[in-house]
Amino acid sequence: MPLPKIDSLKILSQSSPDSGSFLSDAADWANVLVAAFAFFFSIYTYHSQRKKDRENNLETQKQQEKNIRLQWYKDVVISPRVDKLNHFFNQLHTLRNQITTPDLDNDTKIELIDFCKNELSSLRKEFIDFILPINAVLYEKIKQELDNLIDSLTQTIDNDTLKLNNPVVYEAHINSHIVKTYTNVFTFVFSYEGN
Repeated sequence: MPLPKIDSLKILSQSSPDSGSFLSDAADWANVLVAAFAFFFSIYTYHSQRKKDRENNLETQKQQEKNIRLQWYKDVVISPRVDKLNHFFNQLHTLRNQITTPDLDNDTKIELIDFCKNELSSLRKEFIDFILPINAVLYEKIKQELDNLIDSLTQTIDNDTLKLNNPVVYEAHINSHIVKTYTNVFTFVFSYEGN
């Protein structure tokens, strides 16, 4: 007996009425899932973009503050006062002319030490103190460097064993310290970036 011929399209169309509704329901659920995913993705994108914007705004604000500090530093300290710094070091170089004998008497030592300390005091009032409100770290670095120089010069001048009128001794114990400090201080002053 031959098998009856089955029309597959007829079977699908005659299958339960629920099969069309199942596909429709599945499509509806898929649409809901896609919409939910899109919704949550848009919320995530919004919050991450907002966070980036806040970070960019903070960075921009910090950069503006840095630029303002740097400009203030240039206008208040560098432009009108850098000649005070040069004057200080030029005055210290005159020590060479003030040391005329191999053995300095106590009055000459006191006079030379007072000269160095007075020059530093003037520089503090006319230059260094103006750095403190701008940047305390830079102020301390420069102040410490200059204090170390004056301490070194004081000890050297007060040392009875050194013959400071000898050019080699003077260069090794006084001038080299002045030049080194000059270089360091000017490096500190001109490498400030507004931080």
